[in-house]
Amino acid sequence: MNKEVTDPKSIHQLIDSLYRVTPVYMEVDGEDIPVKVIDSKPQVVTVRTPKSNTHTRERVLTMRSKDNIFVSTFLEIGVDELGNSMLQPLKILIKDILAETEPNLFTASNIINQNDIFKSLNDDRISQLIKRAPKVNFMFDFFEVYINERMNSRMRLMNSHEKPIFIPNISQPELVRPEFVPFNDYYSITKSSNFLDKYKSEICVPIKYKNFIMIGYVHAMHSTRLDSNSFNTFKLVASSIIKDIHTSGVFEESRENCNVIEANPNTIRFLHPLTRLASRIFSMGGIIIFDLKSKSGHRKFVRGVIKSIKPTQKEFAIACDLSINTPQEIASLTDFLGKH
Repeated sequence: MNKEVTDPKSIHQLIDSLYRVTPVYMEVDGEDIPVKVIDSKPQVVTVRTPKSNTHTRERVLTMRSKDNIFVSTFLEIGVDELGNSMLQPLKILIKDILAETEPNLFTASNIINQNDIFKSLNDDRISQLIKRAPKVNFMFDFFEVYINERMNSRMRLMNSHEKPIFIPNISQPELVRPEFVPFNDYYSITKSSNFLDKYKSEICVPIKYKNFIMIGYVHAMHSTRLDSNSFNTFKLVASSIIKDIHTSGVFEESRENCNVIEANPNTIRFLHPLTRLASRIFSMGGIIIFDLKSKSGHRKFVRGVIKSIKPTQKEFAIACDLSINTPQEIASLTDFLGKH
């Protein structure tokens, strides 16, 4: 709810406690420019500004805190010997950020803490899934499903390149196509391994939680050359295993459809009910992964670092900075937010 403050003493207290320590902006010809509050007295506030409106004596200064927007209206009564504007306070309008946003454009759901993802990998259901994985030894001499919260060399290699491994023939590096991990990088971590004496080809497909967190891989090696048909067949098997892992129920996500109150490529703010699971998922500095869903039903997986947790009467107001690593990811999210 918005609140207007007109009492001179209260105005002075707000300006003295907030405007002198927080970035302040003044509206000049429709543009917000940064200004500096030099001095604050009950009747006069002195402000250093690079320019000001010439067609009116009214000055509007804006300051934003974590929860509120402060819009202060002043009357310019003169300038001091240094050219700084001397402003007489008239009123301050305090706007609730939550009330200023549109809560129905996007929702956040399927929320999980990154640490909980890694803890879930030790669940017995994961071990059973690995044991029940399709047996394809008739196609490959070696086959394994590897899941671990700690990355080994293959996981790091695929994570770095964001590509699977497909080596059709270790003796013919030129057969490795651009959509796979480059042969030289692959060979640099495997050249000292004993398996090169026994196996001549390899396929390795990463297992990523919602395409963000590397938690393992599906891996095969063979004593003779493999071709694209072998890779495509293997990928079908791997996809089935990956789907089973994601739907196993070991990853405890919050299924609440949370209204998003702010969404841009840098920050997401949403409201989550006060549930037992919420108390476990949300912690200051914690990393969460969730679905950002539009009204049209489109969704995008995002990851963020929690910067603010504000309990209200019925909900937590959660603010997180998004973890975006590449210009392509920024462009993709910007496009998603703009289209939907």
